[in-house]
Amino acid sequence: MMAVNNYECASKPCENPKKYGNPIGLGAALGTALVLLSHAPAFAGNSGGGSMYFAPPPQEAPASPVDPAQTPKKGSARGRHEAAVGMVDMVSEAARRHGVPIALANAIIKIESGYNCRARSPNGAQGIGQILPATARAEGVTGNLYECATGLEAAMRYLAHALAAHGGGCEGLSAYNSGLASPRRCTGYGRKAMQLARLL
Repeated sequence: MMAVNNYECASKPCENPKKYGNPIGLGAALGTALVLLSHAPAFAGNSGGGSMYFAPPPQEAPASPVDPAQTPKKGSARGRHEAAVGMVDMVSEAARRHGVPIALANAIIKIESGYNCRARSPNGAQGIGQILPATARAEGVTGNLYECATGLEAAMRYLAHALAAHGGGCEGLSAYNSGLASPRRCTGYGRKAMQLARLL
């Protein structure tokens, strides 16, 4: 029986079937050609096998691995700790410069502001050492007491004078809080500072 091109006969009366050739033979030849082409090397591409007409999308370089432990997050416990350590070093350096025992200097700063250079009290004391502007001027320090270095300079000068006038223990630390003109005595403030200094 002669093969009939069903596609052509479905839409119009069949003409001479030989006009379109043998669809079974044509399909087999086409299938063989596709198989051979799929296994043939790609001569029309680049050396990497890509198209010579379409560039592959650029490959992003893999990000270098970042150890989260090496990069403290802003506001994280480690970030706050590192900032506090930096402030302790700054206070310690200022204390050495003014001949103040480092533990006593850090105890006073911790009590007064918790190492916060922007601290402000209701009575107008400012900065890391909670110094009144008039007291700072009397110590020869002018400028913005909210700047860490300026506030710390005023605080260490004042603490050095308090310790020199009232002694290097509880009385001298008490005078930092009550004033250089106050009677020489050990107050609760001085006892707290001494206790804290033993822990530092």
